[in-house]
Amino acid sequence: MGKKLTQWREDYRFFSSAASAACRQMAFAGIAFIWVFKVENPAGPAIPPALHLPGALFALGLFLDLAQYLCGTAIWGIFHRYHEAKAYESGRADPQVLARPWMTWPIGICFWAKSAVVLLALTLLSLYAWGIWFAVGSSAG
Repeated sequence: MGKKLTQWREDYRFFSSAASAACRQMAFAGIAFIWVFKVENPAGPAIPPALHLPGALFALGLFLDLAQYLCGTAIWGIFHRYHEAKAYESGRADPQVLARPWMTWPIGICFWAKSAVVLLALTLLSLYAWGIWFAVGSSAG
């Protein structure tokens, strides 16, 4: 048996919210992982070159996370203010209004870009860790 469309929308909201939180946590964890593998030298701590790109991608993922919420805030704030002013002029307290689907595109683009960037950074970080694990394992035996 199917669900009502509003129930499917709630499912989408739940999973997209959980995915956003997971991306944010993974980006912070990735940055922490990179910091653990820093190399101490006389000039101070240095990040291995192989970790520069994953670090930049994690930072980009966090930027896109912020951009997603800033876009949503701007879009829905402007949308609400516009329709609130129209409602005030017409004397209708809380009219029903429809939002155009394209209005959410910037939010969706930020969400999917953030997800892709963090997944790519995690993949690169995993390959780096995998290489260290094999290097340590082969030198011990």
